[in-house]
Amino acid sequence: MTQVQRIMEYMRANDGITSMDAFRLGCTRLSARIADIEKSGHKIRRERVTKDKTTFTRYHLEEVRKDG
Repeated sequence: MTQVQRIMEYMRANDGITSMDAFRLGCTRLSARIADIEKSGHKIRRERVTKDKTTFTRYHLEEVRKDG
């Protein structure tokens, strides 16, 4: 399974994905994989989150590309 496939699966099963989540999946360049996902036709929503004085981005899969 590729990193993109693991990330897509994770986002479908959870409320989005953060860099820390992606790191646990073996991906250290989440923003690059998100760009790959968008280039393949999927829509990603970005949410800025602040927790314990730390700000990070949570990515959400908005819609799945429809072939045909």
